[in-house]
Amino acid sequence: MSESITISKKTPASKSLDYSFLRKEGIKYIQKLAGKIWTDFNIHDPGVTTLEVLCYAITELGYRAGYPVEDLLVTDPQDKNAPDILNFHTARKIFPNGPVTINDYRKLLIDTEVADAADTRCPHAGVKNAWLEQSPANEIPFYVHKKDSKLDYQPDPLYVLKPGETSQPPVNPGILYDILLEFDKCDAYGDLNENTITKTLTISEHTQDPKLNGLKIKITVEFPRWDDEDTDWDDAASIKDGVITIKLQFFNVPAGYHFQYELNNNLVKLKGTITSASGNADIPGIAQIETKINNFIYSDAGSLLNFYLRKVDKITQIIGQVKARLHANRNLCEDFYKLRALKVEKIALCADIDLENDA
Repeated sequence: MSESITISKKTPASKSLDYSFLRKEGIKYIQKLAGKIWTDFNIHDPGVTTLEVLCYAITELGYRAGYPVEDLLVTDPQDKNAPDILNFHTARKIFPNGPVTINDYRKLLIDTEVADAADTRCPHAGVKNAWLEQSPANEIPFYVHKKDSKLDYQPDPLYVLKPGETSQPPVNPGILYDILLEFDKCDAYGDLNENTITKTLTISEHTQDPKLNGLKIKITVEFPRWDDEDTDWDDAASIKDGVITIKLQFFNVPAGYHFQYELNNNLVKLKGTITSASGNADIPGIAQIETKINNFIYSDAGSLLNFYLRKVDKITQIIGQVKARLHANRNLCEDFYKLRALKVEKIALCADIDLENDA
């Protein structure tokens, strides 16, 4: 007669197999961390149920860890067709938890990348760094009406102003986050965080004054940043209106030639004179050069604006991936408000360096 299989009543030697011990330790830890707000540790409490599931999972792992290492690592050597028992999984499978802390979200966003094999000069571009901070406001402000115990889109007429206040402050929901993004660099577009574009226009075939053939005009345009809320990126006129600065530098200028420019509605108005012994004269064809400059900035196929729009399009693709990641991983009762651009500030350092004579 075969011996019956029984479950031992003895306390397991390993604490990882002792369910009762694990449950008691878990409740002690909960009481230490949240004892002031969580006091019900009976079996009907959902949090206790979650703890019990965790304790069971630990005992299961403890049981499996007691197997001989060779049984964990390999399949049956006698069976050549034995399937892989998949005892080892990737981190993505065994750690499927979503981000919780600010640093978790930063790590999640830094992994964001747009891959485009067809774009040979920018096949990979993504988020280099990200910062999250609580948003001080939301899309539509709302106010507390204490007497009526309600929230309303209009301020409470019975609100008593505090010292220094001119109106009732809206409610800060405290669950919205703004995100500051820093992007990568790539060969095609340079620094994706940079909204200033510089290119050189070379004047050629200027029949009105052949001396100006070879004139080089270095043009620098600071366009609105991709997060500018007043810019319609599908409207060239709106983008032009949002241009911050335009600067021109002239090179290979013939002797006696002088150029001046001013901006009118973000269009370049060019003036030029030739100084000679007989006096000053206007540069022939100055209006044509002015047109070439404005076309080079806004309308030519290779214009600065078209280049910047391609850059913004790449940024928009990355932002789409960022939003998808955020909303796929956001926590309950949290949301994301504004995505903002990291602003590039150029600085110059001046230094005096002394070297020893024999250095």
